[in-house]
Amino acid sequence: MEFFNSALKFGVFFLAILFLVRMADMWLGENGILAASAIAGAASVSAVALSVSELLERTQVSPQVAAQAVVMAIGVNALFKGVLAVINGTGQMAFWLGGGLVTMVATAFVLLLLGQ
Repeated sequence: MEFFNSALKFGVFFLAILFLVRMADMWLGENGILAASAIAGAASVSAVALSVSELLERTQVSPQVAAQAVVMAIGVNALFKGVLAVINGTGQMAFWLGGGLVTMVATAFVLLLLGQ
């Protein structure tokens, strides 16, 4: 029963992020999508990517803004995980995790720039 409870909580959380991105798009346009992606990215990049891809499919957002939103979510998520590693983990863990996260974010940023 615990698995079902956890899965239900995750599903509700995922839907909340989808809702946040859609409402931000309706109220604030592209800037809202980027802001919502940054906020939601702390918890789930997957939910942001799904939300933005649905907006892109419906041509409600440009491919460039969609890419920026996903990269923003990746960056915030990596920063959040890095902070958690520093606070809760060992120095060695934070060092190795931080190196990987910096590499990941830098690669995403470079690909974003190349795509423009």
